[in-house]
Amino acid sequence: MRDAAAICEAISRPEMRFVPQKSIAQQDLQALHRIRSRLIGSRTQLGNQIRGLLAEYGIILPLHLSEVRKHCPICSRKTIRY
Repeated sequence: MRDAAAICEAISRPEMRFVPQKSIAQQDLQALHRIRSRLIGSRTQLGNQIRGLLAEYGIILPLHLSEVRKHCPICSRKTIRY
């Protein structure tokens, strides 16, 4: 009931700005950007976790994911065999 009242009040205000709906293509693109952003964040977290674990054993790696890949070949996709 409150939602309906709020909608009626919002429509009656002349200064209220309405946002146009996004197209399916715009929603898809936004979803891809969010997924990519989450993947980059997860990759960064994993790199930091690897650096932190190695630091506990006295192996200090420079900051940057490329440095982790360069100094830690076991972490590279090329050397992992399933």
